[in-house]
Formats: sequence, structure tokens, C-alpha cells
Amino acid sequence: MKIEAEKRGLTPVVATILLVALAIIIAVIILLWARGFMKEIIEKSIAGKSERIENFCGDLSFSADVFLTDSKLEIGVTNTGDIPIYGVQITKVDETKGSKVNTGQIILNGGSLTSGESSSGEVNSGIPFEEGDSVLIVPILLGEVKEQKTWYVCDEQYGAEEVVA
Repeated sequence: MKIEAEKRGLTPVVATILLVALAIIIAVIILLWARGFMKEIIEKSIAGKSERIENFCGDLSFSADVFLTDSKLEIGVTNTGDIPIYGVQITKVDETKGSKVNTGQIILNGGSLTSGESSSGEVNSGIPFEEGDSVLIVPILLGEVKEQKTWYVCDEQYGAEEVVA
């Protein structure tokens, strides 16, 4: 006659703890994965008012001139508003082909073009420009993410399209 030893499995309490731990681990993995898809919020503070930087793009006011000197494209920008402009992004617009080519950024006046100030810079992209070409000039603002300075390019709708003279 054989005597069988009692077989015991995991108790319900241990099984529940393991399931909860597994669920937490899976939730953390999903959050870390999804974090890469979420854009960090860049904030800007002006006159003690701090909000998302993209909200300031609509309040920008600037004028720009585009001209050729020695076959190089020169951009002149004047800030006519109250929001400091960090720089501009230059895009060549080819309306016949319906295409746009990003030709680079210019940091203006050491990174802070305040109200009434003007600055200019040369575009060194290697892309040829001719008189009559259209150029889209989009402002770049300086903001903060977790107390670290970072720049933000406004949407194209806040830019100014100019013709090379």
C-alpha cells in the first residue's frame, strides 16, 4: 500500500499577490513605451505669466526682408511685438512644384530679439536662391522644459512668406 503525500499548490493569497505584481509590471512597461509618443510641454514665461509656448506664437509680430548679396541669401528680421524671438526657420517654397525645402535656422541677435530690435543673418544651406523665389520665415521661441532651456519652432501659419529681392 502506497501512502501519497499531500499535494499543495499556491495559496490563493500568494496567487493574488503574483497577479497584482504582474499587472503593475505590465502597466509600467506600457507607460514607458507610450511616453515616447507624448510630446513634452514647453513653457514660456513673460511678465510673470507662464503658459504653453505654442500659445505665444499667435501673439507674435515681426517683419522680415529677404535679399541676395553675393549670391547668398540674407534675412533681416525686426521684432514689432512684445514677445522675444529666439531665431527664425527658413524654408524655400517652390509653388510650381508645390514643395517646401527647409534650408535651416538662424539664431537672431544672440538668441533674444526683443521688441523694436532688428537682426540679420546669412542662410548657409547650399541650396541656390534666385530673385523672385519665395521664402517662408517662421519664428523660433525659447522656452523651458523641466527648468532646461529649449527652442520651439512655431507652426508655418505664424510665419511670413517673402519674395527674394
